[in-house]
Amino acid sequence: MVGRTVGAGDGHVTFDASANDLLNEADKSYADFLSLARTLAANGGDEKLADDDFDSTAGLPTEIESVESVNLAREQIRTVIWATGYTYDYDWVRVPVFDSRGRPVQQRGVSDRPGLYFLGLHWMHTFKSGLFSGVGADAEHLAEHMTTSD
Repeated sequence: MVGRTVGAGDGHVTFDASANDLLNEADKSYADFLSLARTLAANGGDEKLADDDFDSTAGLPTEIESVESVNLAREQIRTVIWATGYTYDYDWVRVPVFDSRGRPVQQRGVSDRPGLYFLGLHWMHTFKSGLFSGVGADAEHLAEHMTTSD
């Protein structure tokens, strides 16, 4: 995690020293979301929103070392991929398993087509389904399904 990129040239990429500020803002947004989700869960009884597993921050650093410049050659970095956001792209899936909005029709990752599964989708099973911290539980479910289904 680094701060905002402020320049690139002569084999170096430079960043402002805002990484910890960005992490603090993300932590606050996440905590605010969890608070709202739990309030909604308490009022509506939605067990997916009430899941307490997904907010564990145990073992995560509270602060990281600021990186202000990277020498690409010294760090043996030959490729930089700018990932500034994403959207799902299913154009390569040529099977009719999508709803009218282009989302996969699935239940906990299992589609109605034998052998076609989805993983890592937002709200696939719980909020954490689309997060690195939660994809493991969904992967275990799919592995179990794959080994027990015909």
